[in-house]
Amino acid sequence: MRIFLFVLLAIFVVRCSPVYIPNARHATLFQKKGEYKATAYLLQVADVQLAYAVSNHVAVMANFNSSFTSNFPCFRFGEIGAGYFTKAKEFNIEFCGGYGIGTSLSNLNSKFVSGNYYRVYFSQSAGQKLERFQWSVTNRVSLVDFTTFQSSDPVLSKSAKKFLSSRVCILAIL
Repeated sequence: MRIFLFVLLAIFVVRCSPVYIPNARHATLFQKKGEYKATAYLLQVADVQLAYAVSNHVAVMANFNSSFTSNFPCFRFGEIGAGYFTKAKEFNIEFCGGYGIGTSLSNLNSKFVSGNYYRVYFSQSAGQKLERFQWSVTNRVSLVDFTTFQSSDPVLSKSAKKFLSSRVCILAIL
């Protein structure tokens, strides 16, 4: 019953944005210098994430996502970031922050919306690498602000927005 109520609540609090499309959260679960992670997702959006551990506790990353279907808002977004990671007992913990810029154009319900924006974010991940799979929980707080914004809908406004998002990921290693 609790799961049903949680899913029902999630449906009501989730909002669609005609201009800002968030990218996937990055959880590297690095343990030592020299490790790297490259991931790509391809649905209605292409999402590419790259990360490299430059020391035993510091990593750098770059992410890019873009739409490529005509029935989805047209957008491009790229970001760079850096973070700290460590292994605490059996769990990997990481903190990272970054900056990104993007552009978007949408024609949603015959209403034109476009804008250029930047995002500053901070994320925290905790997870574990096991023999055949890994899991992680990632929380991210983002501030998104538009440098240019145009809309044919007078209800939509140009203002900074704060986002808080979480992701639970379980990945099988084949």
